[in-house]
Amino acid sequence: MSVRSMLEQNPIYVAVGACVIMAIAAYIILTGSSRGGEALTSSWAYDLNTGALLIARPDQLPPFDTDSGTFAYPGMSVAGAGVYAQIYTCGRKEDIRVGMTADELANVGARFLTVARF
Repeated sequence: MSVRSMLEQNPIYVAVGACVIMAIAAYIILTGSSRGGEALTSSWAYDLNTGALLIARPDQLPPFDTDSGTFAYPGMSVAGAGVYAQIYTCGRKEDIRVGMTADELANVGARFLTVARF
């Protein structure tokens, strides 16, 4: 008897197998985000006026105020110059520091992936 004919004659095996797979997937999804670790206390940001990297607190939504003042967004209103930044690096993440410019990031093997204003 082939597996296919056995499953056709006993659909309960298919239903039980599907339930088991869904239960395993649900377990992985629900426990995957609770593996401990530290809470996010800050993230990288970019000052559009100075062109320098800075730290944003989780409660700061871009555009947020920076020491450099406001920024005139083309076709939009004037608002804070701070925006979120994602940085990609093939080097050591420890080499990335506050105040670095795009050129300085390139010197340590890193670059801006995105900057975002909401």
